[in-house]
Amino acid sequence: MMIASCGSSIKPIEHILRQASPEQLLLFTYKSTETTEVLEDLSKILNNCKIFIETIEIPKNPDSDWWHGLHQEIQEQITSYDPKFGGEIWLNGGTPWLSHTLHHVAILLGMDVNVATIKKVEGREILFFHFTNPLKTQRLATQLDSLSGPRKEILRLLKKNRVLTIPELSEFLDVQNEAIRFMLEGRRNRSKDGEELVYKGLRATGLVEHAEDQHTGKKGRPTYRYKITQLGLQTLSNLNLQL
Repeated sequence: MMIASCGSSIKPIEHILRQASPEQLLLFTYKSTETTEVLEDLSKILNNCKIFIETIEIPKNPDSDWWHGLHQEIQEQITSYDPKFGGEIWLNGGTPWLSHTLHHVAILLGMDVNVATIKKVEGREILFFHFTNPLKTQRLATQLDSLSGPRKEILRLLKKNRVLTIPELSEFLDVQNEAIRFMLEGRRNRSKDGEELVYKGLRATGLVEHAEDQHTGKKGRPTYRYKITQLGLQTLSNLNLQL
C-alpha cells in the first residue's frame, strides 16, 4: 500500500503516483478538498488501483495539542487500512502539515519513507530517495555490534571498494571463503536459532546484494560480486554513531 498526502490537487504528487504505480493507495487530504475531483484525477493515471481517501480538518489556529491529536488520528487510520504496516509512506513538499505528520508517524509505526524532490524547487530532474525506518537500522546495527565475525568489516570494505567477490573479501580479511560465504548468505537450512543476521546472512537481510555483473570462476561456475545496499549504508552509518 502506498500512503501519501495532497492538497486541493494531485498535480504535485502525480510524478510520485506514476513512479510507484500502487495497487492500493491511502491518500490524506484536507477537508476543504473536492475529493470527487481528486478521485476522478487519480482514476485517470492509476489503473486497477484501490483508492482510499481520508480527509483532515485543519483549524484556523492549530496548536501543539491539535498536532499531537493529528498524529494519533493518522496512526489509527493507517493501522485500520494496513494493520501489518507493509506499505510505504511517500512524501513531497506539497502539504507541510500532513507531510511532516506522516513522516513522524512512519517512524513511530516502523514504516519506511520515500521522498521525492520537486523540480520547480530543486531546478533539476525529479529524484526519488528511499529511507529505511531508523528503528530497523538501529536494530540491525545493534545485532552487528553484538556478533562475532567480521560482518561490520565486510560492509565497510564493500562501501570502500564498491563491489567485491568472496575470494577478494577473504583475502582482505584473512578469513576462509566458507566463513565469508556463511556471513553473506547465512545458513543453508535457514534455521532460525539465534540472531536474524546469523541465519539469514547479510544478503537476505538486505544489507548487501549481488552486483549485476558476475565473473566466471573455476569449472564455469558464476562468481558473484557483492555490493552494499542503501539499507547497509544506513545501518553502517547508525553503527558508526555508536562508536
